[in-house]
Amino acid sequence: MALVNHDTMIAMMLAALAGSLVGFLRYNFHPATIYLGDAGSLFVGLMLGALAMVSKYTVVNPVAVLAPILILGVPVFDTLFVMYVRWMRGLPVFLGSLDHFSLRLRQRRLSVPQVVIASYGASVVLGGAALAMLFVATATALVIAGVALFLAVVAAVLLKRIEISRPVKGAVLPPAPESARRVP
Repeated sequence: MALVNHDTMIAMMLAALAGSLVGFLRYNFHPATIYLGDAGSLFVGLMLGALAMVSKYTVVNPVAVLAPILILGVPVFDTLFVMYVRWMRGLPVFLGSLDHFSLRLRQRRLSVPQVVIASYGASVVLGGAALAMLFVATATALVIAGVALFLAVVAAVLLKRIEISRPVKGAVLPPAPESARRVP
């Protein structure tokens, strides 16, 4: 999108970030030999968030300002989904738990590569939808955003039905202390 809007500096920064992540990805496929970790993930998130905020999206229509939300749709969905599930259980929304969509898919017996492919597929579809929003009329962009929101709600409802009955292999979190629970 930065190239479409002639934002050369942003395009170069995104290309550098993408290149480094593609190089890293080779070693991060299952079974991973190295991990990005919290510091790396926070840096990538900071860069993507900052670059999304300074980019221009409204050259064609004002609805295209939603494009960064679609581009970052998988992590945005996971964050909102986990916060909603925790809130519904009466837990603090920032407390660690096993409510992430990837762990719920693993609970449904999907393998790690299948969960990763599903995440990649969702990211590609959402990225394509965001790119399409730049080239269509405002009404069509609203339809794209509405369909994406509808599909996110459907996915959340379906994922909420998957109960984490036992810890998923590889997911280790301490139990929530009683003092962390909300009093209704």
